[in-house]
Amino acid sequence: MVRLDPCGQMLSSPDGSARLTPCQFRLMCAFIKAGFNQPVETAALYRLGWPEQQPSYLPGSLSTEIYRLNQILDRIGGARVVTLYDCRKTLRAICAHSSMSRAA
Repeated sequence: MVRLDPCGQMLSSPDGSARLTPCQFRLMCAFIKAGFNQPVETAALYRLGWPEQQPSYLPGSLSTEIYRLNQILDRIGGARVVTLYDCRKTLRAICAHSSMSRAA
């Protein structure tokens, strides 16, 4: 199980923990809001993670941010973000191999 602590922007599992960047934290929150272990379209990730306004750098750096997030998830164990396919320039991502909980 992976636990997301919103106060400290920490992601923890029984095997370790890591502090997330603001972008990584928003991505994890977006996956939780969308329904963990469910496919999430890129547009939905933007809408859920950045409801007020999507940063201009995000579309060009999403794959890099997911790669960095996967490095953290690999290190602490418990989850993985995988790209399912690219359909009409819309990526779908899914978090797999984990149950997820938010800190109260």
